[in-house]
Amino acid sequence: MAPHEELAARFSVEELQELDAEGRAVVTDHGAFVLFNLYGPAITTSESEAAAARFDFKLRFYAALQARWDELARRGRAVIVVGDLNICAAPLDTCEPKSFALESRADRLWLRQLLGFPTPQRAAAYTVWSTATAARINNHGQRIDYTLVAGLPVAPNGPSASLGPLAVAAADISPDRDGSDHCPVWVDLAGGPVPVAASAPPGALRHVTLRNWLSAPAAAEAAAAEAQRRAALSEAKSAWSRIHTKMGAPRCRHGEQAALKRTNKSGDNKVTRGAVPL
Repeated sequence: MAPHEELAARFSVEELQELDAEGRAVVTDHGAFVLFNLYGPAITTSESEAAAARFDFKLRFYAALQARWDELARRGRAVIVVGDLNICAAPLDTCEPKSFALESRADRLWLRQLLGFPTPQRAAAYTVWSTATAARINNHGQRIDYTLVAGLPVAPNGPSASLGPLAVAAADISPDRDGSDHCPVWVDLAGGPVPVAASAPPGALRHVTLRNWLSAPAAAEAAAAEAQRRAALSEAKSAWSRIHTKMGAPRCRHGEQAALKRTNKSGDNKVTRGAVPL
């Protein structure tokens, strides 16, 4: 059974067309492995009925993908999945763990089962931050981007005859790389054979290789990026300073400065406070 037939056995043609209509998965075969480049569905509405429908779409989207992954694995193919899954697998993956719900979120349970146990244990290794609040400065973020590898051995010291010709030598994130609200999540493959290069998808306006994008920028570009970062940091600090600046006393309708006075009268007005003109 081919991978596409595996999908056809579980999903109707209409379902597959619906799941593929948003262009959230690009699949390329590089010979040594099959690469799935994903942008997982997110729940962006607070309206309960629409949110429930979107959540169902999200679960079916990943169920269809896993059907392809499993069939490729059964055929002995190595599979690499990269991208923004829009799922936090564990409380450690968010800067606000108290708000993390697990049992009520089937997508999180699915990802935990996919990752196996233990889930990633590196703390504060976030991959996305809100740009609206400059959250990256304080690393107030979440871990929702992954590089998942199946069918290739992990060999920090390089591949060997016992492990096979191609292996995972290293993997990490690059939170210091600007340019997006997400940071790069990368894996270093060592050994051979050299993977078959994939051309740009049809309709692409330009194609920038990941190697060139991650390479060290020129000195002028680095200086400009650092200046931009410092300017953004300065603006963020100024904004927070303005927010926390203590407000002055108000003025009355005559323009006179108000002051806090204490009165000591009998009756209901005894020991009360109020702002009155000087």
